[in-house]
Amino acid sequence: MNHIKKKSMLKFSIVFAIGVFMICLTHPSLADDVTDAVEDGLKKYEDGKFGPAASQFKYAAQLARQKKGGQLKELLNDMKILDGWNGEEATSQAVGAGMLGGGITVERKLSKDSSSMKISIITDSPLLQSMMMMFSNPMMATSGGGELATVAGQKAIVEYDPSKNKGEIQIVVDGRYMFGIEAKNTSKEDMVKQVESVDFNEFSAIP
Repeated sequence: MNHIKKKSMLKFSIVFAIGVFMICLTHPSLADDVTDAVEDGLKKYEDGKFGPAASQFKYAAQLARQKKGGQLKELLNDMKILDGWNGEEATSQAVGAGMLGGGITVERKLSKDSSSMKISIITDSPLLQSMMMMFSNPMMATSGGGELATVAGQKAIVEYDPSKNKGEIQIVVDGRYMFGIEAKNTSKEDMVKQVESVDFNEFSAIP
């Protein structure tokens, strides 16, 4: 079984590598450390060094994830925030499938006096499937105390505890991204306003 799994993973890695390689042939300006890693992996594969080839393809995939994380990080840093609030520099983390299913997570923290909000974007993660299932099943979406709502023209799950002035909003964007905002010591109105200031069309521009 492990042999079949390894063979399948190697096949996927090769398909990924060839895909990146073909893109670079048609767009020479895209040649960089990712394509260098892919080319090295292909050479190792042609030489029959399948283990090192697979490792190199995984390395190339990780570099590609980091680049996508960088794009999302830039998007968060450029995102409009509410007047009077301060925003920290966004951070990104990209991990392979071997760690909790993998994925890319980008976060940015906002603050105003004792109030705080954390905006996050998750993509290329199995968590997206779970979220989409929740949106398609109202009973599941509201089982944790949240409610389905439309925020900034997007389907959202909103949870808010007025007694603690804390809550969160979760949105699946373009079927590829999970956008979330967590707020503490913050009014529901400010939390919703922050989401409404987001231009969700910018997400579809990221490949």
